[in-house]
Amino acid sequence: MGIEQMKKTLIEKIESAQGDDVKTIYRLFQTVAKNKKDNTAWADLKIDQKNRIENGIKELDNGMGLPLENVVENIKRKHGIKN
Repeated sequence: MGIEQMKKTLIEKIESAQGDDVKTIYRLFQTVAKNKKDNTAWADLKIDQKNRIENGIKELDNGMGLPLENVVENIKRKHGIKN
């Protein structure tokens, strides 16, 4: 299906939607629009910055991250912060 056909199908579905379906479609649209806006920051990053972020995500996916409690405890210990 080409882009123009996709647009036509979307318009038809939107025009025939009723009640809660309209609200759901609207929320989906808002989510997509927000994500598109948020992704502009990603486009502004340098290649090495993107690579470091992607490597960090891979490390987390492979279980190489530290639990938040450990990170907080390490920071407190390093900077002499007491509860």
